[in-house]
Amino acid sequence: MKSSDTVYKRPYYNLFPTAHIRYDINDSHSLQLSYSLRVTRPSFWNLNPFVDVSDKQNIRMGNPDLKPEFAHNMELGYNAYVKNSNFNITFFYRVRTGLITRYTEMKQAAIYDDLIHYELIDGQIYSTPVVSGFDTLNTFPYTLTSNQNINKSQNFGLEVIYGQRFWKFWKITFSGDFYRIMINSEQLIDENLLNDWAFGFRLNQTFNLPKNFDVQLNFRFRSKVITTGSMGWMGGGVGQGRQNASYSLNFGIRKTFLKNTLSLSFNIRNLIYNPSVLINSFSSNPKNGYNSNSTRYRSAFQTNLTLTYKLNNYKAKREPVREIDTIEPGFGGE
Repeated sequence: MKSSDTVYKRPYYNLFPTAHIRYDINDSHSLQLSYSLRVTRPSFWNLNPFVDVSDKQNIRMGNPDLKPEFAHNMELGYNAYVKNSNFNITFFYRVRTGLITRYTEMKQAAIYDDLIHYELIDGQIYSTPVVSGFDTLNTFPYTLTSNQNINKSQNFGLEVIYGQRFWKFWKITFSGDFYRIMINSEQLIDENLLNDWAFGFRLNQTFNLPKNFDVQLNFRFRSKVITTGSMGWMGGGVGQGRQNASYSLNFGIRKTFLKNTLSLSFNIRNLIYNPSVLINSFSSNPKNGYNSNSTRYRSAFQTNLTLTYKLNNYKAKREPVREIDTIEPGFGGE
């Protein structure tokens, strides 16, 4: 940091093993066992110690002392391929250590010498000039939102993927997951935000019509869930809290020309959807507890028209069981 002549160094020396064992029962059925160790390093926005006091009662800052988050992932899966259908069920267990999350806490600001004095996450004091509306106060409460490493979390559950082709023109792919979240925060997070059950599913239908037309419908649903452990883009995650369920329906139609080298796609996103995400963030700590409700509005009905030309009509090979991840939300990308 040039402004304070401070240098933060974080050298990392780690090994990240990955192992996969597959057993083919026969040509149609197989079992797979896998383990991997993954790392999530703090982003620039997570580390940036700049203090944002644009909202004097809700200030934000990064945490230059953040450490990487490690995840141990274990999976046991069963795959079946029979005629026009495929089925996969995977049981998983994941342990995240040094869990990175947005974290909000309530504090008291003091006003003297024509300055507002805030206490930051490291106990240091940050001062800024008093503005109108605060010049008659001696103290006032404020929230400090930063990033913290939580001790660890555990997730276990299952994922199911089923694909079925009905006749030659209609294919359905369903995927869903159901899992348990357990967080150990060593009293940093409210006990009501440490454990939860959650589930979600996606249903995709593809219709291959005459004259090289394809039509696709995609519906997704995600249950209400705790948001502890979220970081978000540019450090803007929710942090500790709980958000409501969400759903959306997307539609797409595509026409291909010139032996599938040229395609014209029309997509409609959020044909049906819940327009807002309600988030309740709170702490019942008797010393500095708080309760906050916020609403994040999702982008409304969207359409796009895409023209694509493939120079060599190359198709990458993909695992059949993961095919659902390649066909949503619609033709031609987002």
